[in-house]
Amino acid sequence: SKKITIIGSGFVGTTLACAISQKGYQTTCFDINKSLINKLKKNKEVYYEKNLKESLKPLIDKKKLIFTYDSSKI
Repeated sequence: SKKITIIGSGFVGTTLACAISQKGYQTTCFDINKSLINKLKKNKEVYYEKNLKESLKPLIDKKKLIFTYDSSKI
């Protein structure tokens, strides 16, 4: 399967990573902000987008969407 990395886990990066992951791609979302990444890994709401939190949960649980601040993982 194809792997895609999104650089930047802001509002656009996170929603884009979610959408791409829902299409079946293994997706990694990278950011240097450790606090932000740790919140996203735990599926804590950091941005409001309708259904984003509910959409992220199964992708994170199945490891189809990975959030990281470790550049060696991208």
